[in-house]
Amino acid sequence: MPSYRTDRLQRYEQRFLEIAQDLFDRVCREIPAQQAESHKGSYSVYPHESRAPVVKIVIYDPQIGRPSRDWPRMRDGVYVWVRANGPIGDAIWGDTLPVEMPWMFQRMWRDETVQIAANPQAEFAYFPIMAGDDLDEIAAFIVACSRT
Repeated sequence: MPSYRTDRLQRYEQRFLEIAQDLFDRVCREIPAQQAESHKGSYSVYPHESRAPVVKIVIYDPQIGRPSRDWPRMRDGVYVWVRANGPIGDAIWGDTLPVEMPWMFQRMWRDETVQIAANPQAEFAYFPIMAGDDLDEIAAFIVACSRT
């Protein structure tokens, strides 16, 4: 399984930090404080009843972080990682959320996943934040995932 070891957020490019922080701040305005956490190298959003991350906001840069050898081809940038396995993944992918927000699920594949090195049992589908993306819409999607 491809895994990525993040580094300190401060080491990443400022433009990526600003996007990741902006998205995280938008999410934090909509969920209880205990459901969101800034880590040394990424941001995590949790469901109500668990400390297993439901979504991660990750800055990818292979010159700073450390991807495993089997890492998929990606451009540097900010990515949203959505839990794809276990009960949390089933709650996200198997309920009404894909019907309510199909445009978000069309951006990723549940069977093409990555892991954060610090949490190898959690598998995440992923999509990049791209120029022109509506951060409010992505934040609303992340908040909806946190309510599963």
